[in-house]
Amino acid sequence: MFWIVCSVGDDKLGKAGRQADMRGLLPASAGDGLTIWDNYQIGDKIIEDMERMEAYKTALTTWANWVDSNIDPTKTSVFYQGISAVHYNGSDWNEPDVKSCKGQSNPVKGSDFPGLRPEGDSVVKSVLGKMKKPAILLDINLLTQLRKDGHPSTYANGRLDCSHWCIAGVPDTWNQLLYTILFED
Repeated sequence: MFWIVCSVGDDKLGKAGRQADMRGLLPASAGDGLTIWDNYQIGDKIIEDMERMEAYKTALTTWANWVDSNIDPTKTSVFYQGISAVHYNGSDWNEPDVKSCKGQSNPVKGSDFPGLRPEGDSVVKSVLGKMKKPAILLDINLLTQLRKDGHPSTYANGRLDCSHWCIAGVPDTWNQLLYTILFED
């Protein structure tokens, strides 16, 4: 059995699927169906204005503790898909006059990204590194950072979308990497 958790953008908590009880950290509801992301509920306690990376670390640690308590690594492999890059600022790839991914038709040149890794990246690596039953990190950050041209904004009829990915494209590459890991033996 394989279990994959995806995290999209460094401000997202990811999806733990139906197998995990993630009630340890949930955004508090405004009562009108809207979610207030400035308030978090941990157990019965509501916390206001929790720092975003602390919330991310808390959520990921809750998930990691669940994996450590509930997964038998002889029967189940756990993969954590790392943080996918967004492209909202051309300065990140040395094009300061570019305001977003819109109209980008070529990847970043070379194999190094001139911008910073997202701050959530260190949180992922720290939490996963402390797990008793480690998850395999599918680190897609650099792969996605280099593909400023892989977003649907070019095809979105004027809508700006620099955080999702076109199919076929970047997600196919990370799926091929996962396939390789699964069947490398």
